[in-house]
Amino acid sequence: MRNLLGRNFLGPVFERLRALRNLPGGVRSLVGGHWGRLLAPAIVPLALLPFAALLVYQEVSEPLFGDTGYMQYLAWGIRHGMKIYRDMGSTDGPFIHFGLALTEALFGQSDHALRVGDMVLQIGASGLMGALLAPRRGLNRTARWVSIVVWAGVSVTIWLAYYLVEPWAVTASREGYYCAVGCAGMVALYKSGSLEGRANLVAAFLGGAAVTSMCFGKPTGIIFTCAGALSLLVVEPELVPTRRLRIRWAAYGALFCVVAFTLGLALFGSFRGYFFWSVELPYIGNKFIWRMDWLKLVLLQYGDVRALAISALIVGVCALAWRLLPGRAIGFVVSPVLHWLSFCAQARGFPHQALPIVATTFVLGLVLGANLWERGSENEVLGILAPITLALMGYHAFGNFDASPYRWNGDRSAWGHPVNSFCNPEKLAGAWLKGHTAPNDSVFAYTPGPRGDNAALILFYAERRTASPYHYAPWLDPVELLPESEIKPTKKELAALKALERKTRHEACSAVMRHPPAAIVYVTLNRMLDVCPPVRGLLEKGYHEAKVFDDIHIYLPNSKP
Repeated sequence: MRNLLGRNFLGPVFERLRALRNLPGGVRSLVGGHWGRLLAPAIVPLALLPFAALLVYQEVSEPLFGDTGYMQYLAWGIRHGMKIYRDMGSTDGPFIHFGLALTEALFGQSDHALRVGDMVLQIGASGLMGALLAPRRGLNRTARWVSIVVWAGVSVTIWLAYYLVEPWAVTASREGYYCAVGCAGMVALYKSGSLEGRANLVAAFLGGAAVTSMCFGKPTGIIFTCAGALSLLVVEPELVPTRRLRIRWAAYGALFCVVAFTLGLALFGSFRGYFFWSVELPYIGNKFIWRMDWLKLVLLQYGDVRALAISALIVGVCALAWRLLPGRAIGFVVSPVLHWLSFCAQARGFPHQALPIVATTFVLGLVLGANLWERGSENEVLGILAPITLALMGYHAFGNFDASPYRWNGDRSAWGHPVNSFCNPEKLAGAWLKGHTAPNDSVFAYTPGPRGDNAALILFYAERRTASPYHYAPWLDPVELLPESEIKPTKKELAALKALERKTRHEACSAVMRHPPAAIVYVTLNRMLDVCPPVRGLLEKGYHEAKVFDDIHIYLPNSKP
C-alpha cells in the first residue's frame, strides 16, 4: 500500500508534470517565435465548435424543402439516363444538377444523406478558405502548417455560424452550393500570388474554375466571377512579377470549367433545351411569377440583410482606405452589396436568395481578420486590432449559434429527431408508386395544391421517370398564376406569356399521350385537364383510381400492356 501511494507510484507522474514546464520552450523551438500569437486563434474553434457540432447533428435530421427536393429529382434523373433540359429541366444552369448528382452518388439520396453531403461541402469549402487565408509571413514550415490548421478551424466556425442560423427550408439549397464554391473560388484567386511556388498557380487555376462555374448556376452567379477576377486585375507592386502567369492559369481554370460543362451537357443534356430552359423560360415565363415591387426589398423589407450589406461596404471601404486590406480584396468589399442589389432585382424576397449576401459578408470578415493577424507583428496598432476583430467575430458567431433554429429545445428524447415535416403525403404517394410500378415506368404527376406544387417529390420518392418534361405550375400555368404577382405584364408581354404557355402545355400533353404513363397523379383534376384535356378520356377508358393519399389521387392502367 505504501508503494502504491508513495514515491514508486507517484514519481513518474510528478516527472511528467515537471516536464510540462518545458513545453512552451519546446513549442517555441518547433514553431519559432511568437508561438502564442500563432496558436491564440485556435481558441475560436476550440470554444465554439462543440456548440456548432450539436447544431449540425440536429440540422442533418431535418427534411429537405421543396426546391431542394425538386433539384434532387433532376439529379436522380441524370444518374438514371434522363437528359437534362430535354426529358426534364429547370431554370437553373447545370452546375447544381451535376453537383447534386455527385452528392447523391457519394452519400445516397435520402433526406439525411443529402443533408450530410451538404454539410461536408460547407465544412470542406470553409476549411479550405481558412487554410488559404492562414497567416504565413515569417513562419517556418512547421509553424505554417500549424497556422493552416488553426485558421481552417476558425473559418469553419465562422462559416457554420452564418449557415446554421438559417432555417431548415433554406439550408441544403442550391444557393448554399453556390456560396460555398463561389466564395472558395474568390479566396483562391485572392491568395494566388502570396502562396509559395506552384501553390500560386494551383490556387489561380482552381479559383478560376470555381468562379467560372458560377456562370453555369443562376445568372446572378456572375457576381462571384467578376468579384473573383478583381483579385487578379488590381495591380499590387509586390505581386506584379507573377501577375500575368496567375491570370493565365486562372484563364486555364476557366477554360477547363467551360469544357467540362460543355462535355457534361453533350453527354447528359441538350444544348438546344439548355437555352430554352435558361433563357426563354425564365425571362418570358417566370418573369411575372410571384414578383413584387423591388423597391420594397430595397427600402422596406429584409432590413437585417440590407444593414449587413451596407455595413460590409462601409467597413470594407474604410479598411481599404486605411490599408487594413490590400487592394486586391476589393472583390470581397463589393460582393455583399452587389448580391443585395441582385436579391432586390429578383423581386421575390425568398429567404434562400439572401444567402450570398450573408455568406460574402462573413468571408469579408474572415479575410480582414486573417490579414490583420498576419500583419499584427509588424505594426502595434494592427497588433491591437487583430485580436479585437477576432474576438468580435467569435462573439457574433456564438450569438448566431444561440439563435439557431437547430438549438436544443431542452427535451432529451427529441434530440436528433426532425422538428419539421414537409409534404408527407407526396412522400407516401411516391413510396407507394415505387412498389406498384416497374423501374422503367414513367409517371405523369401534376399536383398544384394546398402544400404547394411538389410533383417532383412524388417522382423522386417513386424513383420513376417523368412522362412530361414539365410538371410545375410556373411552366404550365404562368398566366393563371399572374394574380399572385404584384407586377403585371404589358399587352405585348402577356401575348408572349400566353404563347409560351401554349408551347409548354402542348409539349407536355403530346409527351403524355404519345407514351401513356404507368401512373397518373393529380391533386386537382381540373388543373391537369387545363394542361392536357385528352387526359380525361385516358383516365375514363384506360385507368382506374388505385390509391388516395390525403388529396393526392393515383390512377393506374386497367391492364398492363
